[in-house]
Amino acid sequence: MTRNLQELQHKVEHAEHVTHITTQIHAASNLDQILLDLHKDILSLFDAEDLTLFAFDAEKKEIFSKLPHIDGVEEVRIPITEHSLAGFCAKYLRPVNIADAYNIPELQGIHPSLLHDTSYDKRTGFRTKQVLTYPIVADNKYLMGVLQLLNKKSGSRFTRKDEEAVDEIAKALGIAFFNLRKISKKNPTKFDLLVSNNRITQNELDQAMADSRKGMSDLESLLIEKHKIPKLDIGKSLAHFHKCPYIEYSERTIVDVELLKNLNVDYLKKLDRVTVVAADASSTKMCPIFSVNWLRRHRPKQLKNLQAEDSTKTTAQSSA
Repeated sequence: MTRNLQELQHKVEHAEHVTHITTQIHAASNLDQILLDLHKDILSLFDAEDLTLFAFDAEKKEIFSKLPHIDGVEEVRIPITEHSLAGFCAKYLRPVNIADAYNIPELQGIHPSLLHDTSYDKRTGFRTKQVLTYPIVADNKYLMGVLQLLNKKSGSRFTRKDEEAVDEIAKALGIAFFNLRKISKKNPTKFDLLVSNNRITQNELDQAMADSRKGMSDLESLLIEKHKIPKLDIGKSLAHFHKCPYIEYSERTIVDVELLKNLNVDYLKKLDRVTVVAADASSTKMCPIFSVNWLRRHRPKQLKNLQAEDSTKTTAQSSA
């Protein structure tokens, strides 16, 4: 009787723990919060030494994970092939439960080409033995990522009970990853490329944006001065967002008058630097957007024409 009560209490506690973790997963505002901040919490649900969470990069057709590193965050990318357990799981959307990752016959019993990628073990000194790899999917068919448990703490391999526990968390992760992907698609930002290229974490970018809103400095200056991101990388990210090439400032740049004539002078007055490259939608010609001060020094005649045209437009609108 006492044993039954203990088992029941254990089940209730485990269910509460799972509910707490899934609530945190669904509350995450970005992928980094799940991959980095919730790593230990998710691992605590399982009888395993370590856990790796991979997310699917649909553009590059890879899965990737982010790991805390002494110098910041390390990103690990894996091709979706049979050359790793996680890659195989992502390719076929099949769980993989291995008793010994170095046992070639056991691997080939699952798929003739299946291999264990030993690069992580060689790099870290970690010895992988038991592995439970589970696909993270949305709507039972869309790959969102992979959850991988490493080394069973008690026993020779992961059990059916472990698989059921992983399945429960994988479902929550699938919903969360899918929702975060929809949000990121709806609201792209000028500096998404910096995050995807691991120049800055999403959390760091969010903090920089918050600091900028508080009036500490403009966002670009914060990224350059505080986070030490090269101007060239910022230019490339802006160009990626605006879908036009980035042209670094040069005194020798010749500005096409036709591309300058539709610029908003009031807006330009607020700028004190070159910001991004603009393209005329009806042509392939490109030109940098310059501040009024730059135009006053280097293109005074064009600035005069712009101001005259802007004044004419304002008068016409007032008359209308």
